[in-house]
Amino acid sequence: MQKRGVVVEDAVLEYLSDLVRVLYRKHYFSFWKNAEAFVRKLYKAVTEKIHTLKHNPAPAENQVYGDFYIVVKMHKGFAYHAYFKIINNTYHKNIKQ
Repeated sequence: MQKRGVVVEDAVLEYLSDLVRVLYRKHYFSFWKNAEAFVRKLYKAVTEKIHTLKHNPAPAENQVYGDFYIVVKMHKGFAYHAYFKIINNTYHKNIKQ
């Protein structure tokens, strides 16, 4: 079975760039490079695991972000909800427009 493609909107990349700044400024990470590494790992986990993790239907109030979401657990204290749509057999990861 062939995997669906994954399309990540530019706005998501900007969001992730902002996330690095937030994680560093709020002292979740002592070093900038560690915040960057964490966000890169998060991006990789979402794009790789979107094919295999359970696709949960998005609650009505979050459907502006996508029709489905997956939960990516990075470590014991952190889980990321990634919202997406499936369009033409491709996963589309975007943010509220």
